[in-house]
Amino acid sequence: PPVAVDVPLDSVAVTGIDSLTLADLDGVILSHSGGIINSGLIEHDKEAITTYLHEHGWWNATVATEIDSSASLSVGTVLSFKVFPGELRKFGRFTAEQTVENGSGISDEPLPDVYGKPFTKDTFEQVIDDIMTYYLKQGYPDTDVRPLMTARKDTVDVLLRDRKSTRLNSS
Repeated sequence: PPVAVDVPLDSVAVTGIDSLTLADLDGVILSHSGGIINSGLIEHDKEAITTYLHEHGWWNATVATEIDSSASLSVGTVLSFKVFPGELRKFGRFTAEQTVENGSGISDEPLPDVYGKPFTKDTFEQVIDDIMTYYLKQGYPDTDVRPLMTARKDTVDVLLRDRKSTRLNSS
């Protein structure tokens, strides 16, 4: 139901995942104690929390909201975001396959030790950046790394297809 514009907001809460705090969502959501509450802010924050959760391994997470301004509350109007997380996705096997001018094979670059860790956007992007940096330092500045992901229940296997560029001579 629509919420009146400019209703004072006394408190914001997030429930459903013990490890998720309001501090984690600082800069993600717009609603805050002492602010206002309205439908636009609530919808923005609900979508922002859902995106945050998806990027942190909770691929099936959904978020519901509840506003409580009952007289029984000692804190006034409370906006609660209720998280239904689903299963946390984790990194599974991580392998790399190289394609070079004279063939292909399993890569010899160092692979990350992320097996069993939560599959997050930040970790995944850092792995790709680390591999690209490795190739750059080896003299292959234009190498292309393309991930292929396969989800299995609660794990995600990653195959990196690396196409090495021509090596630069270091003379």
